[in-house]
Amino acid sequence: LAARAAWRPRRWWRRWRSWERGLAERHRVLLRTVALPAAVWLALPPHLKSFFGFVENRSSGPPLLSAAGLLHYPRVFVEQYHAAPWLGVAMLVLALAALARIGRASPGARVALLALALGLASVTLHPYKEPRFFFVMAPLVWLAGAWNAVTLAEGAAARGWPGRGAGAAARLSIGAAIALAAVVAIARVPALAPGMDEAIRLHTVPASAAPVIDRVVKLAAERPTLVLGTWNQASPALIEWRSRQLHPAAHALPELVVSSRRGGSAETVLRRLRTAQAPAQLVLVELASGDGRSLEWETAFATETAWLEPVRRDLAAGVLPYVPSGDERFPGTGYRLRIYRLERAPPPSSGGAVP
Repeated sequence: LAARAAWRPRRWWRRWRSWERGLAERHRVLLRTVALPAAVWLALPPHLKSFFGFVENRSSGPPLLSAAGLLHYPRVFVEQYHAAPWLGVAMLVLALAALARIGRASPGARVALLALALGLASVTLHPYKEPRFFFVMAPLVWLAGAWNAVTLAEGAAARGWPGRGAGAAARLSIGAAIALAAVVAIARVPALAPGMDEAIRLHTVPASAAPVIDRVVKLAAERPTLVLGTWNQASPALIEWRSRQLHPAAHALPELVVSSRRGGSAETVLRRLRTAQAPAQLVLVELASGDGRSLEWETAFATETAWLEPVRRDLAAGVLPYVPSGDERFPGTGYRLRIYRLERAPPPSSGGAVP
């Protein structure tokens, strides 16, 4: 679009102005105050890169067009977002049925229904699926379901009780439905508690990783640091987020946090460590073996960080311009940090992967 506009700018501007004048006043205001600022913000190179990084995120397993992929979030919504599955089914059916009535909805309701349709399509088509990603969609499903239930009840009441009694009948029926759902939810709380505790355990920063992440952040605040060995429970995003919490200054962020899911490879890391712009410090997250304990996540950690083996080997052999400056263990967590300091500047001619 930018190239086309630059090719014949005057003609493009005339067509743009003609199209904009044809819009209703409300739509022009939305275009100028919402759509255009959002487009400009998204067109900035770092933001555009992040957008494509989000779109190309890793797949969580179920094939996109399979029944498991298409029904992943409906099942999650029914089973994990409600005290009783039948409540989830009822809300989902009401919300999906509301989309069929979008043409008869008021302008405000139509916006909510459009957002629901676009949101459902986005989360369903995205390859990376997790229950927590539906958190921003659930309120839209509830709003659409509630709008559908209320308008249907009002219509039924108007046909059954013409006159002033229609509104009272509609409010009474909706109130009864809400009271029934509340009673079911309260009665189910004791049975849901174990599942809620398990969900909190799975979707919060593990207690074992928290002190390690804080230490990595502190080290990175002292000098330019390359962090290696991140994985799902101590991810690059967690480290960067914690860095911004503890050290808001931009220079305190880790210079580079590498993971295989971000396109990292041993060859690219080794080339990076041999350039004149090699970071002053290298932090390697590893397992603290030898304490006689077996951790349930050891296999997952080893699998996600196996690509770093050539880097570990070259550091141990002393062929990289780094020397050990620290070996910190975190008792009871299963982690250790190997810290290396840049001893000499790599020669300008060096580069490439180690044979």
